[in-house]
Amino acid sequence: MQEIPSIDALRVLPTPVAHALALAFASAYVGAIYLDPSARIRLRPPGSDGRSYGEQRTRDDPAVIRARLRAVSIASLVCCAGVGGAVWNLGDQTPLEALRATYSLLGFPTLPLSHSLFSKDGIFLLLRTIRPHLLAPLWFLGPLYANWKQGNMLTPYSLAALVSDIKGLRNYVVAPLTEEIVFRSCILGVYRLARARFAWMVGVGPIFFGVAHLHHAYELYVQGGRTRTALRRAIFISLFQLAYTSLFGTFTGALLLRTHSLSPAFTAHAFCNVMGVPSIGDDMKSGFDVALAYIVGIAGFIRDFGPWTAPA
Repeated sequence: MQEIPSIDALRVLPTPVAHALALAFASAYVGAIYLDPSARIRLRPPGSDGRSYGEQRTRDDPAVIRARLRAVSIASLVCCAGVGGAVWNLGDQTPLEALRATYSLLGFPTLPLSHSLFSKDGIFLLLRTIRPHLLAPLWFLGPLYANWKQGNMLTPYSLAALVSDIKGLRNYVVAPLTEEIVFRSCILGVYRLARARFAWMVGVGPIFFGVAHLHHAYELYVQGGRTRTALRRAIFISLFQLAYTSLFGTFTGALLLRTHSLSPAFTAHAFCNVMGVPSIGDDMKSGFDVALAYIVGIAGFIRDFGPWTAPA
């Protein structure tokens, strides 16, 4: 856990300005993907024979991935600078003091050096630091148990294999990290400067994250041949993704706001990307013990979320 950033000494950021900054951050993240021509996809709808003709550049093309990783990394730095500018403008402080306040407000990690790691207090602090990172695996206890039962248990080797190529690096490292920086650290950071209520931030803030994923609908529509069926499928998948990512954003937003640290939100995001959407129907066919694991995991998550994220 990190020390709670002191923002009481700063002037209150007007709520309309916080809204404008949040919208600007979300737009910058998504817009950066399309501003760079090399990051844009190029799709051709399939012909009558089901084959696509002409140059194709999908989101999984290595050149597109590299360009998009570069774009969102730059956008993340720009958003962090925007938060820093707001912090500096709201208080009477030196640039270095504003930088330190911004670093803390964004939840970037610091090393707790006040206790020896091998002392009783140091071990206790280490356990309190680790516990928030275990909430996502607890939430996914059912799918994890089902995978183990089917012989697909996650191991350090399998996790390393996931990030061995640029696609895995995007899905499980860069995308979770940059999305949490922009949609959690930066957007919730400006709402904290506006003294927004906790419930409002975890309820409304994630909508920016959900809406930012809707641009994938066009790609689905084109890949499906621009037909009415393709349009309906793209709309259905996008609405499901909007609901799922908004719900997930509520979880990681609450993690960041309660722990005042970006790290648990990032590890939860990366872990959930690895797990994907649970196949509940298929898992339930594996036996009553799998259903019990689902129940135990969800109940444990509900019970332990508060204690495991309590500020130190």
